[in-house]
Amino acid sequence: MATKRHEQVGEEPRRQVTPEQPTALELPQDELSPEMEAYFALCLEKLGFVPNVLRAYALDNAKLPLELMGLSDEDQRKRALAWLNRLGLANFTNAYPHELSGGMRQRVAIARAFSVQPQILLADEAFGHLDEVTAAELRETFLSLARETGATAILITHQLEEAIAVGDRIVVFGQSAKLLADIRVAQWPAGRYGALREAIQATLQNQRPDPRLLA
Repeated sequence: MATKRHEQVGEEPRRQVTPEQPTALELPQDELSPEMEAYFALCLEKLGFVPNVLRAYALDNAKLPLELMGLSDEDQRKRALAWLNRLGLANFTNAYPHELSGGMRQRVAIARAFSVQPQILLADEAFGHLDEVTAAELRETFLSLARETGATAILITHQLEEAIAVGDRIVVFGQSAKLLADIRVAQWPAGRYGALREAIQATLQNQRPDPRLLA
């Protein structure tokens, strides 16, 4: 599914800092060279923190792709802090993974993804492990930021309601990654979303496009 389109908080982290930081999207875009931007970024399920730096602070995790891109330490910190602040984590930049709730860890993942200013964002079941309320909030936050930054967001999901509710385009794959359907949601009035859901279900069950999707 592609689109150009409150949190359950665990135990409060013991480390709380309020670093000086800019607001996300206030960073001077015209001063950034093309090599300082990434073509795409990933936001995966249960990977709010990168395994190789599992013991690192939230800020270290958010900075990692920027370090790999070769940005200066100052630019890494400035951009990572900006996005952590935007995601509501300004006071938790020095928190370890075990000190954050699942939703907060996923906010770190979102901040890390947007910090590289990608053209394409890939979210692979990124919110499936969270409770329903937290998942809905973070999904909307993710999509709102994608729209605001002009990035294309690709969400991989098994939830048809989610796909229909937030997607501009739904691509349905069957066994062996066979393309079964490519649906433009705007062509389906909201009153026919139930029929669309049934057609997608039938397509997946029969492993061939439902006639309603070919009309």
